[in-house]
Amino acid sequence: MADEGDKPESSNRQTQIRENYTTIPLQCPTLTTSNYTIWAVKLKAIFNVHGLWEVVEPKEGAEVDVKKNNAAIAYLYQAMPEDLVLQVANLTTAKSIWDSLKARFVGIDRVKKARLATLKNEFEMLKMKDSENIDEFAGRITAIASKAVDLGEAFTETALVRKFLDSVPDRFLHIIASIEQFVDLETMLLQEAIGRLKAFEERTCMKKQSPVVKEDQLLMTYSEWQAKKKNAEFKTRKWGSKSDKMNRFEKGQKSKEEKGKTQRFKKDKSKIKCFKCNVYGHFASECPENKTFDQEANFMQKDPDEPALLMTEKITGMVFLNEHKVIPSNYDSNEVEDQVWYLDNGASNHMTGNSNVFSVIDKSIKGRVRFGDDSCVEIEGKGSIILEGKTGEHRLLTDVYYIPHLRSNIFSLGQATEGGCEVKMKGENLWLYEASGRLLLKSTRSLNRLYKVVLRVGSPMCFQTKLDMESTPWIWHGRLGHVNFDSIRNMVMKQMVIGVPEFKNPTQLCVACLAGKHTSSPFPNESSYRSEYPLQMISVDLCGPISPSTPAGNRYFMLLVDDCTRYMWVYMLKNKDQAFDIFKEFKMNVENEFGFKIKALRSDRGGEFTSAEFNKFCSQQGIVRMLTAPYSPQQNGAVERRNRTILNMVRSLLKAMKMPQQLWAEAVRHSVYLLNRMYTKALNNCTPYEALKGRKPNLSHVRVFGCVGHVKTPKERLKKLDDRSTPMVYLGNEPGTKAHRMFNVQGRTIVTSRNVKFEENKKWDWSNSLNTSQGDNDLTASSMEEFCIIDDQDQDTQQPHKSQTESVSDQPESSQSIDTGGRTEDSEPVNGNNTNLRRSTRTPAVPPKLSDFVLDGRVKYGQNRQEDEDNIDLMLTQDDVPKTYEEAATGQGWRMAMDSEIQSIEKNKVWVLTDPPEGCNPIGLKWLYKIKRDAKGEVVRYKARLVAKGYVQQLGVDFDDGFAPVARMETIRLILSLSAKMNWKVFHLDVKTAFLNGELKETVFVKQPDGYVKPGLEMKVYRLEKALYGLRQAPRAWNHKLNSVLMQLKFRRCELEQSVYTRVTNNKMIVLCVYVDDLLLTGNDLSEIDHFKQQMTQNFEMADMGLLCYYLGIEVSQSEDGIAIKQSAYAKKILELAGLKECNEVKIPMEPGLKLLTNEGGNEVDPTMFRKLVGSLRYLTYTRPDISYAVGYVSRFMQQPREAHLKAVKHIIRYVKGTVQFGIKYKTQIGGKLLGFSDSNYSTDSEDGRSTSGNVFYYNDGLVSWQSQKQPTVALSSCEAEFMAATAAACQAIWLHGLLVEITGKDQEIVSLFVDNKSAILLMKNPVFHGKSKHISPKYHFIRQCVERNQVLVDYVSGKMQRADVLTKALPRVKFEEMRKLLGVEDVKN
Repeated sequence: MADEGDKPESSNRQTQIRENYTTIPLQCPTLTTSNYTIWAVKLKAIFNVHGLWEVVEPKEGAEVDVKKNNAAIAYLYQAMPEDLVLQVANLTTAKSIWDSLKARFVGIDRVKKARLATLKNEFEMLKMKDSENIDEFAGRITAIASKAVDLGEAFTETALVRKFLDSVPDRFLHIIASIEQFVDLETMLLQEAIGRLKAFEERTCMKKQSPVVKEDQLLMTYSEWQAKKKNAEFKTRKWGSKSDKMNRFEKGQKSKEEKGKTQRFKKDKSKIKCFKCNVYGHFASECPENKTFDQEANFMQKDPDEPALLMTEKITGMVFLNEHKVIPSNYDSNEVEDQVWYLDNGASNHMTGNSNVFSVIDKSIKGRVRFGDDSCVEIEGKGSIILEGKTGEHRLLTDVYYIPHLRSNIFSLGQATEGGCEVKMKGENLWLYEASGRLLLKSTRSLNRLYKVVLRVGSPMCFQTKLDMESTPWIWHGRLGHVNFDSIRNMVMKQMVIGVPEFKNPTQLCVACLAGKHTSSPFPNESSYRSEYPLQMISVDLCGPISPSTPAGNRYFMLLVDDCTRYMWVYMLKNKDQAFDIFKEFKMNVENEFGFKIKALRSDRGGEFTSAEFNKFCSQQGIVRMLTAPYSPQQNGAVERRNRTILNMVRSLLKAMKMPQQLWAEAVRHSVYLLNRMYTKALNNCTPYEALKGRKPNLSHVRVFGCVGHVKTPKERLKKLDDRSTPMVYLGNEPGTKAHRMFNVQGRTIVTSRNVKFEENKKWDWSNSLNTSQGDNDLTASSMEEFCIIDDQDQDTQQPHKSQTESVSDQPESSQSIDTGGRTEDSEPVNGNNTNLRRSTRTPAVPPKLSDFVLDGRVKYGQNRQEDEDNIDLMLTQDDVPKTYEEAATGQGWRMAMDSEIQSIEKNKVWVLTDPPEGCNPIGLKWLYKIKRDAKGEVVRYKARLVAKGYVQQLGVDFDDGFAPVARMETIRLILSLSAKMNWKVFHLDVKTAFLNGELKETVFVKQPDGYVKPGLEMKVYRLEKALYGLRQAPRAWNHKLNSVLMQLKFRRCELEQSVYTRVTNNKMIVLCVYVDDLLLTGNDLSEIDHFKQQMTQNFEMADMGLLCYYLGIEVSQSEDGIAIKQSAYAKKILELAGLKECNEVKIPMEPGLKLLTNEGGNEVDPTMFRKLVGSLRYLTYTRPDISYAVGYVSRFMQQPREAHLKAVKHIIRYVKGTVQFGIKYKTQIGGKLLGFSDSNYSTDSEDGRSTSGNVFYYNDGLVSWQSQKQPTVALSSCEAEFMAATAAACQAIWLHGLLVEITGKDQEIVSLFVDNKSAILLMKNPVFHGKSKHISPKYHFIRQCVERNQVLVDYVSGKMQRADVLTKALPRVKFEEMRKLLGVEDVKN
């Protein structure tokens, strides 16, 4: 009773205490994405204060107080952001909300383990930085410990202490040694260790009297130095001491007085000459001109306390210079001429105050410069100045700062020496030499020890004016890409090139050179290492992205430089990921051409060069990788310098002729071509071309890039009054030919021709030829399309003379045709005016394959008819299919095709022209164009189809049904096998404009088609009476129409295959198979077949294609021995699509035992291309069951394909390469029945453990059906897997048997199904359920019913004779070839 009486008192006391605590204002912390750990600790403390934690973590079996639960929820809502509150608002208890947040921020058990592993790794890698103090590092280590506790695993105190002591820098080494010696670390707490090291840190800081210097404060800033200096001066003045200057002055006066007293006895000074003022009677130290000299001399006036590293400060958008050795007042202020320059060794930069002397200036560069006299003035720009010598030669002075308040011009000798110049001083003279040894200037020292020189400022020459004057030096200056005259003279004098005349011209700069070659900092001199033979080391670099992109979409160029010969190759890229494929192609080409192997490859660390596949390839090929240090492109100097040189030349080429910037790729290609044939300092009196190929280059054929050339038009394309030539733009030489590369601006085509007359002093007027958006140098995207290359051939011209051909001895050089995206060989054209080369638009004679063919299918081509030439002029280009009506309207052939389509529509009475009803929204029409080809890829006919834009139609609103049945491939093969057995001929019929025959139930209005709008009736629309291509209901309407016609012709539709019809009349049978508008026709009587063709012609417009030879991409050949099918042409297209046309073939489609995973190692590949390849291979399996398993296997990785998956696909394609002509043959023989084989491979999938089923069916020993598919459920045994596979095969067997009965009208023998597992066979024949089969899904027991009803006869076959084995797994080569032969796949080429 006493205990019971005490309870109310204790309870009241707790309530009172709780009430007292609740009066304390407690602020709930807000949860963020990164503070869950500390948030949970704080909120738990608040819940404990208010007595609410018992509802968040209730005891088992305890009831939750509703009011406390609501209060806890309110606190939680207050401590969460609004978006998170909305996500947990549906939870009704505080516990569920707390658990939800914990799972979100901490994770479930599996996520916890992953986070804990990451946290442990972070704990192991934890180190204290030198810039950190003990408190900061302790905060980091305790934060990791707290996170580990939240994840369910805490670090021990001993582990934390040891980690803390092991992770601090060496400056704590002494105190740590003391702790480990005198303290037991097993019992030591982390806070104790932190306190000991913190006390040691504070003591050392007090001793040094300075804070810990952080890493980012290694260099004292200018503002800090100024503050320090002012503070020191203030302290000195505060104690009343004199300044250093006064002290030095007083000490100097006192020392002079003492010297005057002590040095009374001195030698006679009358014969002593002062070397400063040249006056006798005193020493230089006693010279009265010392004061004035101190004012004029350029000596160093620098405070000793100033930091020596404070030379140049860089701030974003500003330049700050510290010229502490330059004192502007020292220079003579009376000489204000612009041509006087002071040569100063103390100045670190060229400077001037006259803006008129600049040839190029960038006034966006702003900043300040501080001189040695503490004066500070503004920088208003930076640019280049052309200096003109006595002989008229030009030299470009770069990186000159414009300082308006500077009254003198300062020439920095230090900056000149950085550029390669040499300074010599002797006596009173100063000489400045170029790197080549030529004297640039000479100056004599003035009285104030300064060197002054008069430099005349020049102006750039007008390149166009020089061309108009037909100046030979300037013409060659333009031809050779604006290379300097010294290099041209050097090449000619040392006979490094052929075809360049000798001339004398001063080295001068033109406007284009100034705009294109304005550069600043030099690169380092020659490398210490040099390759000994070609291709020993290749340097590679990627330049870009360059804007604007080329007409072909290229934005990068990849440059490869041979370290030994400095020869260059250039390739254009659309994206960086093309670099690897291009390098492989480059390696193959150059090694094959020159006979050397690439030993080493030097590049930067860009992802395109350091990818896994790139490194793997180099490792396999034995190529040593040499990567530059991060942010150190100078280590790849050979290619970096070449990149700069190329871009300089490209800018000059485009600027000189005012060409559009979209042609930069052509300029890059031409620049590389020229630089390979010009002098370089890296080689001794030799060009890169000669160093690599062993012969001197011939440059006589080179013309000024961008000049106008008149290209001769072939005679066969001329009429009496036509112009004999066409003006075009010169773009260099055509890669892979000895001809000029000309750009037809009006036709937007690249023309290759040798017969060109040039006007090198004339440039193209781009503003009048093409629409521009940003001036003359920038084409709009709509004004230029991707170039197509056209060869120019004049068949009547004679071959060039021997002397002409011998003048060009250069061989092809690897380069790229940039505007077409291809990479071709680059050779030199012969000199100007010989014969024309080939052109793709040849003389438009009708090819033999089209001799009996016409555009519209009715009229044959005439022989030697001019109108026929005009008709097929555009059509002969295989891939030149117009995309719009405007493009097609320019070709007579396409107009004929469109007229034929309109005639078909009007003949079938498809539409009626009418006024649009109110609220009508007519459907638009569009023209589609296609070139029809046969199995050999030859043109059959050109089609123009008018289609409706049916994608705007809605199901249930505009139409009810759009489905139309088509024949299955098994059905087609079964009919072919039946025809071969019965020795029937198979014919092919095509219904022209089939969909136009379908009758519509709905009312549909369409617009008038482009090009065929009725004049004066533009506002009217067509009401469709019949279906039109593109309408969603068109297939169904056509199928209804065809079915009704066939029913009228006494045909019977098969129940098991709605696209197969049969008709028997007086024992004359016809079998008809429908696939949309293609009809397969066979039967036992040819006269009945001909009669049927006439009946169809009366109802539809038909095209009799004769005997079946090509159907849905399948090639069919019929003979007395039977019928063979294959897809060789389609297989070749797959090889071309994969880029493996020239690959090495393999003997099997997949390596035995290959196991691929979804998350296979390696990088991801292009999923679109992967799916395209796999989809193409799947269609190839219609005649190639030998690759069915391999294709099905790689089809499982369509979602995220990786390199290993793509490698497996390419392996299949390589197998196809060696078996292009393989197919299936159906033999003519009496007898035979349906036979089936079923097999499975138990648990082949390593990810989900499911098995693979395979089955094949033969009719008359001809393969008609096969399947390779992964089973939908996991089998527990091989018997169960075989049982499920046999059930699927039984379903196919019953369908094939029923279809065959319907087609032939005769009973067929029971299908025999062969299985190689006796346990499965017993399970099929035993109707009793037992332990091994009771868990199997009931649908798989369907085969038992089939066996009981004698629908399927199950029999045993040995594994060696199991034909379906090849459909369930990858087999070794010998076994695979045996099973392929047994399967019935063979070479059917003949």
